[in-house]
Amino acid sequence: MSRRIKKSKKIILYVIFACVCMTLLDLFVKPIYTIKCLIKIILFFVIPLFILTKRDRKSLIRMIKPKKEGMFKSISIGFIFYLIILYLYFLLTEKYDFSNIVSLVDINSGINKGNIVLVLIYISFFNSLLEEFFFRNLSFLLLKKHVRKIYCYLFSSIMFALYHVSIIIGWFELPILLCAIFGLMFLGIVFNYLNEKNNNIFNSWMCHDSISKSYCIINNNKKFFFYYDIISYDRKCVL
Repeated sequence: MSRRIKKSKKIILYVIFACVCMTLLDLFVKPIYTIKCLIKIILFFVIPLFILTKRDRKSLIRMIKPKKEGMFKSISIGFIFYLIILYLYFLLTEKYDFSNIVSLVDINSGINKGNIVLVLIYISFFNSLLEEFFFRNLSFLLLKKHVRKIYCYLFSSIMFALYHVSIIIGWFELPILLCAIFGLMFLGIVFNYLNEKNNNIFNSWMCHDSISKSYCIINNNKKFFFYYDIISYDRKCVL
């Protein structure tokens, strides 16, 4: 077995393993949010650095460094998706009842006035960077050095979508859930495209971060909680 095949298998198997672990964590263990974040950091960042070769580790680190090329395009695409998500929310709210959506984070998750600022900083910036490092840096940019590009596009985007299923399952009726899954796959493909030319994840991170912030805007309608209110501590969702 060639070295390239061994490396590609190692990356693919580990990505699947990490996603399965996070899925089981979300569905069955349901730890407090801070513990979940620590586990996610270990699975998505720390362990990959240890299991890879020194050369691959250096490649991963180089792929994080920002480049000016494509930055405006990434911000523009992120803003477009930002508006689309807001539009679809207000459109679908008139047709579907979102009142049964389960919060990801609530007052029982260890969030309090002492750590809410740090949690919001993590959600707003680091969480999207962590996912970009794992699903675009490791699962696409590094993997495509050993596997045909088309397979990397599919693998990265599919794993990105499936990872989020355990988070959003139970939020929507089946048709909306399927649309959300395919939408996540499409986003994954777009993010990979943004990264491929410059061979780094900074552009997709800016786009991902812009899209995540759209969910924070959706806080006026009590049927769809995507914003954590520091004052009331009602059940709300942080993305």
